[in-house]
Amino acid sequence: MGLQWEDFDGKRLAIRRSRVAVAKVGDSVGATKTLRGSRILPLDDALARLLTAKRREAAAIAGWIVTDEYGRAISPEVYSDEWVELCKRAKVRPLDLRAARRSSVTHMREIGVPDHLVAAWHGHDEQVMRSFYSVALDDGLAAAGAQLGAIVASS
Repeated sequence: MGLQWEDFDGKRLAIRRSRVAVAKVGDSVGATKTLRGSRILPLDDALARLLTAKRREAAAIAGWIVTDEYGRAISPEVYSDEWVELCKRAKVRPLDLRAARRSSVTHMREIGVPDHLVAAWHGHDEQVMRSFYSVALDDGLAAAGAQLGAIVASS
């Protein structure tokens, strides 16, 4: 929520700040929660094209990447509420936005991205990433069982 267009150079996205909702005050913009949270992410061509197209649409609007239709920054609470509403409309169980991070971490680990890179991409320590953001999926458990079965069978 703290991303501004100056953070996107066409190929990379710099995570430099966060935007959080503060009770009775409104939104607060500041440094990322941790040093690891501040990072530069290289984007593949598809993601870079997507952001470049969004930037062209918002050419007259300077500032925040995530905005409402008037170019105003969206409060994190509004974004979270909209996410829940979209989940309901899609007839899927509404999950908080951390679930999207868990999905991303789990998928990257499942396809073999090394843990230190998954953690760095998400702005976390490896131990925190493993402890809180990884989910054991049925397919992964079945594959682990098959590997164990192969070891037992070969003994």
